[in-house]
Amino acid sequence: MKKTLLLLSFAPLISFAQGICDPNASIIIFSNYDGGTLNINVDDNVPNLRIGVCSYEPITVNLSGAYVENVTSVVWAGYTIVGTSINGVDASVTELQQFPSATLNDPDGYPLIICAYDCDTTWVPGGCNTVDQVTDYFLTLFGGSLRYSYMQYGTWGGSYATSSGGNCCFTTGCTAAVEAGDNLTICAGDSIVFNASGAVAYNWSANGTEINCDAPCEQLTVAPEVSTVYTVTGTDSQGCAGSDVISVLVNDTPDVELTLSGGVLYASGAISYTWWHDGTEIPGITGNTYEPTENGVYWITSTGQNGCAGTSTAIEVEVTHISRLETAQVLLYPNPAKELCTLTFAHASSDRRIAVRDLSGRVLMQLSAIPGSLSVVIPLGHIPAQCLLLVVEEGGISRSLPLVHE
Repeated sequence: MKKTLLLLSFAPLISFAQGICDPNASIIIFSNYDGGTLNINVDDNVPNLRIGVCSYEPITVNLSGAYVENVTSVVWAGYTIVGTSINGVDASVTELQQFPSATLNDPDGYPLIICAYDCDTTWVPGGCNTVDQVTDYFLTLFGGSLRYSYMQYGTWGGSYATSSGGNCCFTTGCTAAVEAGDNLTICAGDSIVFNASGAVAYNWSANGTEINCDAPCEQLTVAPEVSTVYTVTGTDSQGCAGSDVISVLVNDTPDVELTLSGGVLYASGAISYTWWHDGTEIPGITGNTYEPTENGVYWITSTGQNGCAGTSTAIEVEVTHISRLETAQVLLYPNPAKELCTLTFAHASSDRRIAVRDLSGRVLMQLSAIPGSLSVVIPLGHIPAQCLLLVVEEGGISRSLPLVHE
């Protein structure tokens, strides 16, 4: 191809809306015919930014800006390689390609990548490439989606800020069937593994913010703390792009707490609990108090109405002051109780006092054991239904037994 072919062609005026077509993408393309000096100010924080430049005449590309370190690749593809250079980034991330083969077969464009200068996809460029060809070439080369392109016919002049955007006129007419799954509902703290399909390279974002991942990024593991919308965009081997959106609803977990006071564990934050000792569930205990009789680590779990389970911090308990009362077998039945409950001891004692307390510590009833008797019947009919503590005192030692009064 000769330059005279282009000079005889009518060069239309450039007209397109400035902007960013895909804020989650990280590929930018600059293309013109006359080359010149292209000063690119990388002033917005776009991770893994890749820049494609195309021109017929030689071009000098100068990169600078607060986020120039984010640039991972700059590739020029065009006709005149003599006098063309890329500056401002490490040479290891730059490449000059002289008229490489186009990746998109377009009868209106040239079969080698040499120049494109108009956003009108119906315009026959008179010897150059169509905008679709140049865009498809760089998207295929980099593996990703188009953030925006900037096209003009004449020489570049001045500085072009990446935050200003350009145009979005890539219309290959094909779409990649990118999928990553259905919308999800999870509990706070859960992790998700997304597996995308339908393309060869992917980009991910969460609520509009790009997520860094290792190429080709077809798999992504996340653990959102709040409800989040994830978007994946992908490009297939033919340069066709597509996207999928997954909404993840994050439900809260019950904020349960466990405290230790006076040798008794107290649960709060829910209505019903599962109690655990050294990793083993304690059977039959669902209330909010428990008196440990063994050393070890205790914690509680509770499941809310949304099906999410909360777990308290673990408390290490060391049972001390072992006495005859504490080591003796004491039976409390029935529990839960309605009108009456009975305490049965393994030995008789004349120095045994029993107090019925509410969870605030207020004494609701006091009883004394009958000398020689092994059982004490406790009437509950006049006490409102609630969780109670039966405090047994003997020989200066006290022991608390949780009781549910229905």
